[in-house]
Amino acid sequence: MRVDLIRHGACLDTCFFRGQTPSQLSEMGQQQMQMAFSGIPCPEWVISSTAQRCAGVTQAYYANHKAMPTIWYRDALQERYFGVWDGLSHNAVKALDAEGLEEYFEHPFEYAISEAESFEAFKQRVMSVFDELLLQAEQQGVEHVVLVTHGGVMRVLLMHIFALRHEALFQFEIGFGSRMTLECFSSGESQGQGGGNFFIKLVELIQSPLDSLSG
Repeated sequence: MRVDLIRHGACLDTCFFRGQTPSQLSEMGQQQMQMAFSGIPCPEWVISSTAQRCAGVTQAYYANHKAMPTIWYRDALQERYFGVWDGLSHNAVKALDAEGLEEYFEHPFEYAISEAESFEAFKQRVMSVFDELLLQAEQQGVEHVVLVTHGGVMRVLLMHIFALRHEALFQFEIGFGSRMTLECFSSGESQGQGGGNFFIKLVELIQSPLDSLSG
């Protein structure tokens, strides 16, 4: 089964902790996503984060596609929620809580931002929905799925695939409009609720040719 993950395009705001804030795509961001979609075969399933910066262009591009893929939306594919810092710029967070921001940079996976989703909870959410979608696709004989999501989600999946330490998440460049292609093979072994284990291989990670222009 082929799974393409596409990150949303560049946004109009300057959020540092964009998280689940309702950011709007810039014109460049829309072009980045359209280019990513046009660069792959049309899938059978398109599953998008419910965030508007993912869902809007996804719906516009695929809703009238001649291949008529199934399109649906999942809250669980959203970015990590950063609590009281969600949607703020770096300078705004620094003015609000300079000590906390410094502590976050020193211990990004352990520091508890007020009202935020913990990194462990975020990781569990991402892996749970990904495993669920793979199982559903396998059971229905789907061979190609596109997931439209966020940089944090894609990094968590890379960490899982390569069994990496948390710190390795920052060593991957996943720019706006980038695409990550996976091949997922079922082992056929039973798991949990009757599903199958999957061997997952990274095929390619492609940056948008427009990313360097997005600022």
